[in-house]
Amino acid sequence: MTNNSCIVYIATKMTGRDKQEMRKRAEEVCFILREWGLTPISPVIEEKVPETKGLLLQLSNEQLKGFWKRDKDIITYEAHVVLCDEANLKSLGMEREYGFARYCLWKPTLTLLPEGINVACFEDDLVVQTVDAAAAVISRNWGTRNKRIKWRLRMLLRTLPKWLFRQMYQWR
Repeated sequence: MTNNSCIVYIATKMTGRDKQEMRKRAEEVCFILREWGLTPISPVIEEKVPETKGLLLQLSNEQLKGFWKRDKDIITYEAHVVLCDEANLKSLGMEREYGFARYCLWKPTLTLLPEGINVACFEDDLVVQTVDAAAAVISRNWGTRNKRIKWRLRMLLRTLPKWLFRQMYQWR
């Protein structure tokens, strides 16, 4: 369909959600992204969440720490874009992934929210209401390496001077 080479990390609330419902949603989102020629990475699938009824509970700090390290490695070294799926469900883990991608790595970040206006509209690259809308924007803006390079150069020229000034100001 397209010449996309874009890898999308799908941040989502996991702990305390129904495993079967979460797995079904992850597979749907991945399917739609693939239809747009994008390569999805879902932590739900990566961490092999089973398709069984019942809440997902973290059994140990060691396991959770390992998952978190892997998620950060994927966001840092594999993904080109982060999509925060069903952000209205609120999750400390998803918020940390968002912050790491957006504020530390300055990666393109989209938020999927079902309705309404909120501050995310001013901070994110885009707030969308459907996975198809997210996939269309990702494909159009960051689908190829050249598009991502142009976006990053424009973003750095626009924001780096302000960022440097704000960092210097913090020495006051």
